[in-house]
Amino acid sequence: MSDGPPPPFWSGASVDDTLSVPDLPDADRGSIASSQRRWDDPPEEDPGVQENFTTMVFIKGTSARQPGDAEILNLTFTPTDSHVTALVPKLVNIQVGGPQERNMSVWQVSDGARVTHAGMKVSSGFSFRPGNDLIVACPYFRTGEGGGNQSPAPRIEIFDLRKKNRIIKQDLAVRAPLAWHPSGGSFAGVSTKDPTRIVWVTYTREFLRIKLVIVGKHEDEVTQLAFTPDGRAIVSAARDGYVRVTALETGKTLHRIEIGSRIPCARIFQVSTTGKTVVSIWGRDVVHWRLDNGRVNNYNLNVVRQEEGWPLAVSPDCRYLLCRTEEGFDVSDVENGRFRGGFAVTSSIVTSAAFSHDGKKLVIGTYNGMVQIFDIVTV
Repeated sequence: MSDGPPPPFWSGASVDDTLSVPDLPDADRGSIASSQRRWDDPPEEDPGVQENFTTMVFIKGTSARQPGDAEILNLTFTPTDSHVTALVPKLVNIQVGGPQERNMSVWQVSDGARVTHAGMKVSSGFSFRPGNDLIVACPYFRTGEGGGNQSPAPRIEIFDLRKKNRIIKQDLAVRAPLAWHPSGGSFAGVSTKDPTRIVWVTYTREFLRIKLVIVGKHEDEVTQLAFTPDGRAIVSAARDGYVRVTALETGKTLHRIEIGSRIPCARIFQVSTTGKTVVSIWGRDVVHWRLDNGRVNNYNLNVVRQEEGWPLAVSPDCRYLLCRTEEGFDVSDVENGRFRGGFAVTSSIVTSAAFSHDGKKLVIGTYNGMVQIFDIVTV
């Protein structure tokens, strides 16, 4: 039994004064007002659980298996959708246990062939540089290089997976999560000295340099980062329950919203390719925020779903949500949770998933090391 009523997701009083909301027709005003209702207000209309009508089907394409049947984690498509990547535990972790060090595996989308590489140290905060190169930035903490009882030191390494070589290895007070600027010439991360601060780093082939530190926006650890598509602002989420949009040129807050979920941080975070929508998922609570008009739509997955599901990925356009189910996976509309289609996976439990940037494919990974790519067909 719950200890009490859930807190509201969003209050109009918590939106920054700089958020501009245009005059809206009465229908839209009603939608905004509904997002401000208290938990104990009587419902305007009981939506009930929506019926499942299939309007999207998934056709199996290429597949691959990770050596050692290691669990597939942190799946993602590379920026041009030519490859998919994942983090997998090192073989020693599977056989005898120990520190959870991970390797990055890369497969070609066209035929599932695995791209080999060596010497990469990766964490869950890696990020691919925009463009047509397989260049990835990997933050981690190095230990033991100087001997003695030295504290772990933060380091950034940048790899070219196509050429199979390391471009940069540099100690820098920046850690995950990382997010590349759309220009590809810089990226943002979190300060290792103060995790409430965001660090903007410029990138050249020779070295990394801290360009800007964004201070005083969050009161607790920053857990998610993404640039807006025009590169003029950065969107962040933190354990203080806020999602914020900060202008890079002035450092001023453009928009902000406070989330009232029981889960302390957003586990899934996506800024749409148009820059008009931000989706954050806090446990089972989905928050769909329109930056262009200030509207917020929020719901709990348990309310709108017929079958229990666990969120794994949001599409780059912020239209679709993929959830793991006990039978496999399904896809629904992010804005309202409406079911679109599902697929049964019998080989093993689904542990990771991602949508391609063009919205035409998705990939899933399983606990027993399978990677399966699907074509998406809307009917």
